Amino acid sequence: MDGAQFAKMLSDKHLLELNRMEYKYSTVSVKEFAELLRQNFAQPLPLTDFS
Repeated sequence: MDGAQFAKMLSDKHLLELNRMEYKYSTVSVKEFAELLRQNFAQPLPLTDFS
């Protein structure tokens, strides 16, 4: 994915509404964007069980 497109999608006001972003960008671009976020920015948190 192009860095400029990634930055544009990251600053989109509908960032958390992926179905709305698919109308503005292509479905393939949104899937690739989500995968890049999962690979590079998401981190597991060591949360304990609440019970």
